[in-house]
Amino acid sequence: DAWTEVADGSGDNDVRDEVAHLRKITRTLERYPELAGTYPVLEAGGRIEFQSCSSNTCIEDTTRSILGGLFDNVRVGEKIRKLPFCAHKRIVTSPIGMPLDRLQSVPELIIAVTDAMRAHRAIAEHCNILHRDISAGNFLFRRMMDGTVKGMLIDFDHAIDCENLDAMPQNEHIGTLNFMSVNNLEGNSNRRTELDDWEALIYVLVWLGTFGLNGTPKHDSDTDEHRRIAGAKINNWIDGKTLKGIASYKRDSLDSSSMFKSILNQFDIQRRDAMNTPMIDPFKARADMAPTIAKELLAILENIAEYCRELLNKAGTESNEPNATN
Repeated sequence: DAWTEVADGSGDNDVRDEVAHLRKITRTLERYPELAGTYPVLEAGGRIEFQSCSSNTCIEDTTRSILGGLFDNVRVGEKIRKLPFCAHKRIVTSPIGMPLDRLQSVPELIIAVTDAMRAHRAIAEHCNILHRDISAGNFLFRRMMDGTVKGMLIDFDHAIDCENLDAMPQNEHIGTLNFMSVNNLEGNSNRRTELDDWEALIYVLVWLGTFGLNGTPKHDSDTDEHRRIAGAKINNWIDGKTLKGIASYKRDSLDSSSMFKSILNQFDIQRRDAMNTPMIDPFKARADMAPTIAKELLAILENIAEYCRELLNKAGTESNEPNATN
C-alpha cells in the first residue's frame, strides 16, 4: 500500500509505475523457469478508487481528489507551492520471503544475494527495467523444504522503465543513502545503468560484513579492532555533511583512474605536465559497457555462490556423520 508520485497525473506516461513494472516482469520472466522465486510475481495491483457520495461515481484516490481546489493553491509564506500529484496504489505479490537477518551464515547470505542479482540481470536484459534501489532491506530469502535458501529481489517503487530514454529523469538522487552509487549521490548527468545497482551491491556487502546482517552499527562496543576501524570509515556513507561529500569519499576508494594518475606522477615527475590531460570519469565511461560488465560480475558472484553451496553441503554431511565434531 503506497502513495507514489505521478509526474503528469496520468498513468500513461508513468515511467515509475511499480504495478506496470511488476506486470511486465511477471509476464516476461515466466519464460525463464530457472528464475522462479527470485523476483516478485504480481498477483494483483492498481490505483485505488473510492465512491463519491455526491455523484455516486468512483473517483481515484489521489492528492488532487482529496484536496480539491486547495491542490493548486497551497501557500507557503508568500509563495504558492505546487504539490506533487500522488496516486494511492495497492500491490499484492508472491512469494513471501524473510529478511536477511534471519539467515544463519555468510554462505547463505552470498547465495541469497546471488539469486537476487541473477534476477536483477534478467530484469535489466529482458525487461529493460532498472531497479535503482539495491539495499539490504530489498533482498529477501526463502528457506526451501530441503533446508537450502533462495534469494529474491523486491521493492520496485524506485525502478524505471528504460524503453523510453527521453522520459528517464536526470540529476536525481535515487536509492538508500548508505548504499547510493556515486552517480546518484552526485546527481550528475552520467547515464544511469545497472552498474549503479552493482556498485550499490558492493556497499551492501561491505556494510553487512562490517556491522552484521541486521545492519546496525556496533563498532562503538565491538572489541574487534578491525571491525571498529572499518565501521568508523564507512560511517562516512551516512554521516557525511553533504551528498557530494559522501560521493567524494566513495570516489577516493573506487575512482581508480585518478588514483592511478597520482601514482604515476609520483614516479615520473619529469613528465608531470604530460599527465595534465582531461581525466576520464570511470563512472561515465563504464556506461557503454554496462551489460558486459554486469554479466562478468554476475559470473563472479555465481562462482562464489557455488563454492558456498559446497561449503554448506560439506558442513551438513559432516554434522550427520557419527561422532562428528565441530
